[in-house]
Amino acid sequence: MKRFLLVTAVIASLAVARPGKAALGWTLAECQQNYHSEATYDGEKCGLDCYSFQREGFNWISVLFEYGRVIAVRYSAPSVLMDEARVQRLLKHNAPTTAWGFMGRSKDRKIAYFGGIDGGSLKYYATLEETVFSGTKTTLLQISTMEPSDRIKEQRQNEKY
Repeated sequence: MKRFLLVTAVIASLAVARPGKAALGWTLAECQQNYHSEATYDGEKCGLDCYSFQREGFNWISVLFEYGRVIAVRYSAPSVLMDEARVQRLLKHNAPTTAWGFMGRSKDRKIAYFGGIDGGSLKYYATLEETVFSGTKTTLLQISTMEPSDRIKEQRQNEKY
């Protein structure tokens, strides 16, 4: 009986934890399905398609796509809802086999940087920032693959300094 309850609890926690939390590697259809929201096209950013979604508990969730897959996700939520445990869950759900570690803060101390090590190398990057959005103290968490997209690399090469 104990084993049955344990298995049931694990399955239930996986079912509850998945929706609306992960995004890296998803297609647009998977984002719409998991966020239970229609996508709003926000245009191109750095040559990549950007979409945003509405999701309970968040002001918005914004994702960048390259070759039809999410390479970066940005969560915006009221700071009272974005505690350390929630940040850790979002990091874990976006890169499940990754060990995340604190890397430091910006000079003005407003942005915290995190690195995600997977398979012995740094593969993911995250920033955590406190700001004010519509008069409410807001936390922004951005999680992305470490390797800049091909389009960003191309844009950087074409820029004249």
